[in-house]
Amino acid sequence: MSIRSKIEDLLTGKFLTWVNQLRLCGPFRFNINRFIFRCLPCYPVTRNEKWDFILGYLPYLSFMYNIGKLKVLIVGCTSSLLVYEIARRRYLTYGLDIRPYQEKLPNSIGFFQVDITKPLEINGGSFDFIVATSVIELVEGDGADRKAVENVHKMLNNEGYFILTLPTTYWKSMTARGYTLNSFRKLIEGLFDIYELTQRGGYLCAVLVKSQ
Repeated sequence: MSIRSKIEDLLTGKFLTWVNQLRLCGPFRFNINRFIFRCLPCYPVTRNEKWDFILGYLPYLSFMYNIGKLKVLIVGCTSSLLVYEIARRRYLTYGLDIRPYQEKLPNSIGFFQVDITKPLEINGGSFDFIVATSVIELVEGDGADRKAVENVHKMLNNEGYFILTLPTTYWKSMTARGYTLNSFRKLIEGLFDIYELTQRGGYLCAVLVKSQ
């Protein structure tokens, strides 16, 4: 193993694990992750590119504009610090995951411990933005990804936006699905229309609106 590889393993492994265990301010830890990923090649850079895409649609709200009104749900948030960054931008922020969150969240951030592929007892049309980054491809079971997208459709406001990222077939891991443009369109067929679709690294990055 080269010296550079050892440094990368140290930064992305032990150091980030240590930072995330400090229980310091969530946005600070999120941005430490962002800084380290910007310094390293390959997969971590792709992760930053996905975050850049998502955060481009969730700008920092001013105190005088929509504060306390726009609701954002982060699906599959347990191992992510993104909920803290969204809350820092003054959105009403919620997380959803089948597992408990990795730490105790502040009262300002809501959390639902539920399975996104099962019937949900969450008010329909509750959220202005729903974000799912690198999670839909991981849900288990035949057709489970479609069921997850159907639940997102139910929870999203009619004028809301669904922001998601999915790995292409060339970038998928051993435990995740990969998507072509055709299989992606089939996944959202009858539920969502494409507002924006781009590819960053090995991922499809999409913003969707409800089909009319």
